[in-house]
Amino acid sequence: MGRLSRPSRDLGEISYGLYLWHLPVLLPLLDKTPWKGVRLLTVTFLLTTVLAALSWHGFEKLWMKPRRREASSRFTAPALQ
Repeated sequence: MGRLSRPSRDLGEISYGLYLWHLPVLLPLLDKTPWKGVRLLTVTFLLTTVLAALSWHGFEKLWMKPRRREASSRFTAPALQ
């Protein structure tokens, strides 16, 4: 079980990206290639996984970082007395 925990965790981190990217990858492959069956599944999975990993590391992870708020923000509400 220990050998599967790291890949499972990694796939879990990019799972939303897998969900988002699978259709934009699959539809052009269905339309533009004669592939069917295992070849289509394999290529779709590989391309989808690459795009999901790139979007996770290049975009999604950055948005999930907590942002520090500056003390002198011009959008802070005035203190009530």
